[in-house]
Amino acid sequence: MITEAFVIGLKEGFKIGIVWFVFYSFLYEKDRRDLIRPFFIGLSLVFLFSAVSFFIPPDPGLKDWLSKFIGFTFAIFFISSVGALYQSSGLKLFSPFSSLSRNKKITWITVLLSAVFFFLPDSIGSSMFVRDISLMKEAITSTYISALAGFSFAIAIFWLASKKIMFNQIGRFFGIAQLLLFLSVVKLLGGGIKGFAELSLIPSAQRGITKFLHDAVHQILVLLMVPDHTLLSTTTFRFIGIFFGTNIAMIATLLILLSPPLMFLYHSIIEPAAEPLELRTGAEKRRFRFNIRSEKRKKALPVILFIGVILLTWFSQRGESVSQLYNPKPVPVV
Repeated sequence: MITEAFVIGLKEGFKIGIVWFVFYSFLYEKDRRDLIRPFFIGLSLVFLFSAVSFFIPPDPGLKDWLSKFIGFTFAIFFISSVGALYQSSGLKLFSPFSSLSRNKKITWITVLLSAVFFFLPDSIGSSMFVRDISLMKEAITSTYISALAGFSFAIAIFWLASKKIMFNQIGRFFGIAQLLLFLSVVKLLGGGIKGFAELSLIPSAQRGITKFLHDAVHQILVLLMVPDHTLLSTTTFRFIGIFFGTNIAMIATLLILLSPPLMFLYHSIIEPAAEPLELRTGAEKRRFRFNIRSEKRKKALPVILFIGVILLTWFSQRGESVSQLYNPKPVPVV
């Protein structure tokens, strides 16, 4: 269990380190390094609230709520990345908000709140899980030290990496769309707060899709007025049961996650860009097409990388295989 606490601390430190690394690279490229300050203020608030959470009485309902809220934050960042991807492809979805994004105060507050919104539920959930491990192990000090060691080790890795890697070389591959997609992928792969039982949100996402398919098929049967009666053939129920299987849930969830990035790659790489009317000579048009093509390839590289990471993690973890273990909800004993 002490090893599990180390892994939890390592995972939380890795999330903070990699998000800081990519976000600072993005700011460095955009010449907006002043926005790293609200990011660190948001992290300070996260650490403060996480420390307070150690004194909250154990409550299974609160942990379930945190798990759902982490899934909600993933959905928000993923939907935002989808909108930003299409915006960068030429569809003006956020034109009414473009003037607000130029306001420095609003941008400053947005970065601060986004940092809190992204890290806080994971940090509180992991803190509570480490506390539960320490109580079960009856080794409070060693468990906390192990978790802190994992966290410090991860932060040290990124601090040393920052001394060797040029931030502007990383930031040129990221626009706001790629940054939001990166954050949603980090949340998907590292948003679990149940230790070794569920290190990521992938099993939770599959269960959610399976429940959605179950409810959808059930409503269709109700609308068709199919009676829930034993006279229905076993073959019919077996056919319906296909929609509730693990494989269908895996395929459906992958389609939902990968369809927007793939559509973005199509719009940004395959579709030709519209040439400005002021370009008259063939040399100017060729130069314009070359610059646009080079910029699109830079921005498409992180999207392709994220798709590969999702596929690799998805099929290596096999989603539901971990959560098939018997893991009942705790019930208070009087």
